[in-house]
Amino acid sequence: MSITFTDEMYRVDHVKDLLWKQIDGNSNGSARFYAVLYYGRSFKGERLSPSVYQRRWKISEVKKTHTFIRKQLHKKFGNDLPLWFFLERHKPTKDHFGNIKLGSFHTNLYIGDIEMSTDSAVKQLDMTLRLAKWVGQHPSSCFVEEVPPQEMQQTFMYSLKDINKSMDGFDILVDWENSDFKYKYQ
Repeated sequence: MSITFTDEMYRVDHVKDLLWKQIDGNSNGSARFYAVLYYGRSFKGERLSPSVYQRRWKISEVKKTHTFIRKQLHKKFGNDLPLWFFLERHKPTKDHFGNIKLGSFHTNLYIGDIEMSTDSAVKQLDMTLRLAKWVGQHPSSCFVEEVPPQEMQQTFMYSLKDINKSMDGFDILVDWENSDFKYKYQ
């Protein structure tokens, strides 16, 4: 099996590099923290009904949660805190007929510097992110960590792994409206 790189794939890699340069060179600071937000439980940690869980497949619904989170983080840490939101799908599953169903979305969030110790910042971020009803109290719904600067680019590129063949992926998986990119893909 051979892999053929198309011009489109090279453009995709170039845009990924440009996005990273915007994060790394942000005037309010580069990303310091990384959070993963899973939306598979209710606010109190209970299983969701199928009709409620179906909303986790709708990009517009996920972005509403991003907007709420952005407002809460800026309220807590100030409007200058840079944020970058990326959607990622869980792996696909097969239904009982053998049809492949795409996975629901979860969020990869990159957060700029917060002027406090790592432990305090992680705790405060976790508490603030859990205010969103889609994140809530379930222990595995929210994961926050500080990423060493030398590892942040690799962590960032991981979030873009599903964008590999087409520029269209940037429209789907990057939440441009809620992210602090100076130059936005259009």
